[in-house]
This record gives sequence, C-alpha cells and structure tokens, in this order.
Amino acid sequence: PVSPAVSSVAAERRHTDRPTCRLPERLPRKWFLLWSGCGAPTGSLDKPNYYPTTGRTMQLSTGSVVVITGAASGIGEGLARECVNRGYSAALADIEGPALQELEADLVADGGTVASSVVDVADPASVFNFAETVHDELGVADLVIANAGVISPQAPLWKQRPEDWEWLWRVNLFGVVNTWTAFLPAMIE
Repeated sequence: PVSPAVSSVAAERRHTDRPTCRLPERLPRKWFLLWSGCGAPTGSLDKPNYYPTTGRTMQLSTGSVVVITGAASGIGEGLARECVNRGYSAALADIEGPALQELEADLVADGGTVASSVVDVADPASVFNFAETVHDELGVADLVIANAGVISPQAPLWKQRPEDWEWLWRVNLFGVVNTWTAFLPAMIE
C-alpha cells in the first residue's frame, strides 16, 4: 500500500498544470520551448506563459521571431500558421523540402514574414547553419519550438533493426539538443 502522503503528492502532480522541475533563476529575455513536461511552460499562445518558480512570464509581440522545427506538417504546420496569423516572424525548418516550400509560399501569400530552410535536426551542422540563417534574415529568436520528431518503427520488435532506433534517438533526442545548442547562446545574450 502507498502511504497517504505519497499518494497525495502524486495526485497533486497529476492535477496541476505547473512544471515539476525548477528553472534557473536567471532566465533569458528570450525563451525556448520543448514539448516535454519539464521544459514546457504553462499557458498557450492566447495568454502569457507563467513560470511558477520564478514568477516570470513570456510575452510575444508583433514581429517576435518564432523558430519551429518540424514545421512542414502536423503540429509544426499548425503552429507556423498560428504564429503568422498573430503577426510573428516565422523561421521554419523541416527535412521535407517540397512541403516546407509550399507552406512558406502559403504563409507569405497571407502576408507573413517567413524564412525557411531544409534542416536535418539530427545533424548539428545543419541546425547551426539554420540558426545563422535565422539570425541573418530575422534576428535573434524570441521563441524556439523544438517540434521535429519521428515515431518508432512500425514493425514487431523482432523485425526492428538497431539502425531504426538509432535514427529515432538522433532525431527525437539529439535533434532537441542540437536545436538548443544552436539557438540558446544568442537568446541568452
């Protein structure tokens, strides 16, 4: 049996929308958003994101530079369209070049300020080149959304290859590491 104290803590964590990790005391003026429970702030694009451990909020305004990886489809595409609708400048990255070009054309036709690059987030050089392009074309990023990701091989375990899982880790884990390594230094300055 679980003690009442432990079960109440678990229940509190389940029913709260606040992150359970501590953020550093010195947060940059710019922000970095990960799609993970620990790194993600509370809130949405409709209201400022609140960091309960510091009491600081994230505010974006017209012209803010938002970087989105995995932007050519799914959640990334939806985020890109919403950012442009709100007047933010969008820096879009994806490995799928034709879909990314089509999205960029749509967003520019809608009056958006958009820069896009074909990027393999698993390749540090590709991500660093993208970060330089964003800085040169749009300025320092105000928000980075490391959204690029892939799903596990869709086959029974005994038919999966180690290379498939290595690819998944390179994209889903090291893609985020490569992205924050490329963008955070300029955001913190």
